[in-house]
Amino acid sequence: MTRFRPKYITFDCHGTLIHFQMAESARDIYGAQLSEPRMLEFIPNFAAYRPDEVMKHWQPFATVVHNALERTCKRNGVAFRPEDPRNIYERNPSWGPRPDVPEGLAKVAKEIPLVAGAASCAAMLMKAASG
Repeated sequence: MTRFRPKYITFDCHGTLIHFQMAESARDIYGAQLSEPRMLEFIPNFAAYRPDEVMKHWQPFATVVHNALERTCKRNGVAFRPEDPRNIYERNPSWGPRPDVPEGLAKVAKEIPLVAGAASCAAMLMKAASG
């Protein structure tokens, strides 16, 4: 029997390589405005709107964050400021990978080439990769 060996392995940078800290960022920005019960509604709304935005036509990740946060603010009766999603997006390169991911990807990469997919611009990914 022939053993299957993939030509490439693909993965999404956001959520796989990058340890997302969207909830923490939302807390930093909106924590003073929202009580804890309201924050506990806000964060899951923000988390749900991001994949909803991704499932639409392709758009840069900065736009995904902007639209998801704007929708979240509207749903939760919070004033939306355009600088807030920009602030969150610009934090992204500082988040780094989840602790267990680099070693695992390095092992796989010795055998099979890796292809990373992302809706971020190349400059943002290079900044994240370089630490």
